[in-house]
Amino acid sequence: MPSAAELLNLLYFPSESLAIEYKSWLDLTDTAGRATLAKAAIALANEGGGIIVLGMREDVGEGGALGSHGRDLPR
Repeated sequence: MPSAAELLNLLYFPSESLAIEYKSWLDLTDTAGRATLAKAAIALANEGGGIIVLGMREDVGEGGALGSHGRDLPR
């Protein structure tokens, strides 16, 4: 499990690698969304493990930085 400092680095200095994947909001109630998450997990496992960060996407309005954006959850 990542330390608090490592988690902060994931948020403040996002950078994908063979061990780190950033995924925008996935609809995990949908088969395609679950398949995307499963493929990312399999790819990381094949490389010896890693971290998937959900809810982060590129914010082109902020110079290309990754930003986190919430969504309404079904009730």
